[in-house]
Amino acid sequence: MQRGHQLIVAGVAAFVVCLTAMTPARVISLWLTTGPVQASGFSGTLWRGHSQSVRYENLVVTNLRWRLRTSRLLAGRLALDIEARVPDGFADGRLELAAGGRLSLEQFRFRSSLTALGAGLNLALEGGTVTADLQTLHVASGWFTRLNGTLSIDGLSLEFPGLERMPPGSFVVTFDNPAIDEANPLQGQVRGSDGVLQIDASLTLEPPADYLLFGTALPAPGAPEELVRALAMLGPRGADGSYEFGLAGSL
Repeated sequence: MQRGHQLIVAGVAAFVVCLTAMTPARVISLWLTTGPVQASGFSGTLWRGHSQSVRYENLVVTNLRWRLRTSRLLAGRLALDIEARVPDGFADGRLELAAGGRLSLEQFRFRSSLTALGAGLNLALEGGTVTADLQTLHVASGWFTRLNGTLSIDGLSLEFPGLERMPPGSFVVTFDNPAIDEANPLQGQVRGSDGVLQIDASLTLEPPADYLLFGTALPAPGAPEELVRALAMLGPRGADGSYEFGLAGSL
């Protein structure tokens, strides 16, 4: 009985492999006629294919290449190894879609300029470069359920009300969230410096897009006096010369 079951599974797997290896990738365009995703320039097959351009609202991906993991189809999941060009950068990793719209990214890397990323997400971002190196990212029902990895921003200029923009700096957000729910919100650790101000803070994110950033800011020797006075308004100075701060809002 078990032998027969194994033969059936092997036969189904072989059929799926043959089907995806023979079906032209351009058939994907038939499924994208009415949805928000627009794609063009298909070549290859469903198993190994290429699209010259994929657009979702203001987000544009070019030279998208994929390899389908057919074994995951038998588990009801669409899994792809992908690599693509994005404005001012690249993206690559493993993408998986499951029932109910659950999305997973594994070993995912991304790099772009803040200006290009902001334009794609309709956010007021400019200058600098953002790099993501994510071991795991899971999304379900419109919010994160797991996130582990780092987000690095180089060339970011901090702004403070009434002060000139600070020199460009480098900042890293480290995420270690094996399970995210109401009792365990999404959290990250923010560290970095622009040569004038050193930041060490915790970041908490909650749906729909609320954030809380709480930590310390340490002015460097020779920091502008206006900046030191502004930090002094946040509260008393710690033994190491840093000031506690807290920021809350919505993205």
